[in-house]
Amino acid sequence: MAGPKILFVQWRFHPNQHAFVAALVDAGATVRFIARHIGPGEDHSQVQPMVLGRSWISDLLVPVGGPLHFGFPPARALIGAMESFAPDIVVVRGYGLGSLIPMVIAAMQGARLVMQEQKSWDRPDGVLIRLINWGFARVLKRPIIRVSPIAPEDDPAADRYGIPFVCGSAPAPVQRRDGPLQVLHVGKLGQPRKNHLQLLDVLERVLPDVDVVLRFVGGLTEVTPHTRALLEAIADRGLTERVAVVANVPHARMRTLYRDADVFVLNSHDEPAAYSFLEAMSVGTPVIVTADNGTTRYLTDREDGLVVDPADPASLEAALRRLLGDAEDRRALGEAGQRTIAREHDPDHWARRFLAIVEETGAWG
Repeated sequence: MAGPKILFVQWRFHPNQHAFVAALVDAGATVRFIARHIGPGEDHSQVQPMVLGRSWISDLLVPVGGPLHFGFPPARALIGAMESFAPDIVVVRGYGLGSLIPMVIAAMQGARLVMQEQKSWDRPDGVLIRLINWGFARVLKRPIIRVSPIAPEDDPAADRYGIPFVCGSAPAPVQRRDGPLQVLHVGKLGQPRKNHLQLLDVLERVLPDVDVVLRFVGGLTEVTPHTRALLEAIADRGLTERVAVVANVPHARMRTLYRDADVFVLNSHDEPAAYSFLEAMSVGTPVIVTADNGTTRYLTDREDGLVVDPADPASLEAALRRLLGDAEDRRALGEAGQRTIAREHDPDHWARRFLAIVEETGAWG
């Protein structure tokens, strides 16, 4: 039996999708990706997204915010692209109009619908989401199969499945180089919730005792007040020789940055589902993450990473001092993190799991 034709219709080809899409292709699926724009640092080596842009109606409505924040593509172009590919499965993300419109088109074309969510299922659905799910199942006769990286593998609800974020196979640890220890933080450079300034404060307190440099890496489409505040703080405190800010690094180059780091820190707050610390773990770099992160449950505190309170800079400082001051601790946590990734986040395993789900629900064949 031929593999399924899978169409992703999403805002952009986010790096947290790359390994999963590559594994689906390796598993025999034919994959296409429709995006509304190309984001910084994307890797298109496996799939080249078709960029449809945004409808002029969407642009008029964007100031409303909420589910319209990411907009939606021109309907005529979207219908044509979907009819041309004739997918068995359409994968969207979230319940905004940018997802609902292609789901309606897909349902009318007879495709199976898969919703990728990035919220914990500990949070109950609101009335609107329950109504949408009911409408697709009862009116359009196409129930929405919901998958989430923040859910158990086996959920009692028949339409929900846990598919965690996945990473490529972990290479062997590398020999660390001489010179200052390197701390890496990866997160969008324009967002205050990434807590860049808190980490800068902690680094300043650590510097008198440890020879260390810090690198902030992340996507940046426009300089925000937060970005300016970060750059000004680095300059005002005389830290330009110790702290670098690097924007829009291609995803293909990120593995080298993760590998070069001695410690990875993601001290963000209100983080629905971070992916970057998994990439750091996959190359053997020990990680410090906050409890206020949906995917922190992927690791076990003090076994394969360190978990800190995002509202308590002292806990972050203690964790950073611990790892910077103990090479053996860094090695042990890094190796444990690699084993976790290899065991729990293998792309091939989860691609097969995803295809089994949609096959069981009659998506193709």
